Amino acid sequence: MSEFGRQGDQAVFTLAVDLNI
Repeated sequence: MSEFGRQGDQAVFTLAVDLNI
C-alpha cells in the first residue's frame, strides 16, 4: 500500500509540473 500511495503522489507532482510548464 505504501508503494501505491507513493507512486500516486509522484504522479500528481509530475502532472502539476507538466501543467505548470
